Amino acid sequence: MIIIAGSLFLGAWGYVVYAGLEWIDGFHAAAMILFSEGPVAVMPTYGAKVWEIVYSAYSGVAFLTVIGTFWAPVIHRLYHQFHLSVVNDSSDD
Repeated sequence: MIIIAGSLFLGAWGYVVYAGLEWIDGFHAAAMILFSEGPVAVMPTYGAKVWEIVYSAYSGVAFLTVIGTFWAPVIHRLYHQFHLSVVNDSSDD
């Protein structure tokens, strides 16, 4: 949750500084990018566009990493619960 909250604040800060949005609009734009919904505001300058590109790339990696880290123990537990294992099915015929 700290990583998500920090990422959201970082994104909102960037939108306020580079795009000149109000804080609430910055948080809205950052949340939409962070949770993979897409941009909501037109970026007025090249700096704002570059910020949106960098933040979008970061968000994709950060959000998926956090979700993967959250779900990995749950899926691992399900493997144990149902006695599943990974089988190497390569044969050397």
